[in-house]
Amino acid sequence: MAGLPILSIVTFLPMVGALLILVMRGSDQSARNIALVFTTVDFLLTLLLWANFDTGTAAFQFVESAAWLGPNIGYKMGVDGISVLFLLLNSFITPLVVIAGWTVIRERVGQYMAAFLIMSGLLNGVFAALEAFRASIDPADARAPWLLTEMHLRLGRPDAARSWLERAAAISPGDPRDRKSTRLNSSHMSESRMPSSA
Repeated sequence: MAGLPILSIVTFLPMVGALLILVMRGSDQSARNIALVFTTVDFLLTLLLWANFDTGTAAFQFVESAAWLGPNIGYKMGVDGISVLFLLLNSFITPLVVIAGWTVIRERVGQYMAAFLIMSGLLNGVFAALEAFRASIDPADARAPWLLTEMHLRLGRPDAARSWLERAAAISPGDPRDRKSTRLNSSHMSESRMPSSA
């Protein structure tokens, strides 16, 4: 299975089936047939995934990684011993749902089947996703910890403010503005600890 993007296939295959159902707008029976074929194939692929899973390691397996939208947003998928079982369970239940609604669902059958296919694909994506966004903070522009420090000071939480202040100083220790802000916020926190005279 080397080189085969099995996790991407398992994730997007049900969505392709849903799109096919919605675009074709055929009979209710054709919607049922398409849904059953796509969910069955998806289940067989997860069985193949499970059969090739190495239980002797705790590392993520079948890892797929690609640059997506710039350096901070990447596409990365992989499974461990827990998520591979969730994939198998979800892909096993989805064809059963299709079969259970075979005669019960009589109105808007195509939309019903497409909705379950989309949900199945999204769940597979949730179980297999390792990374959607990579946080990249510029040390010269790390404003978030400072903002959180100020927020906690205004809310009268000096301990939480001090914690965020230490994180902010660790992110950009060489910036003179940060040292100045550190002195100001430290004195502010010391004043906030003092009991009011009223």
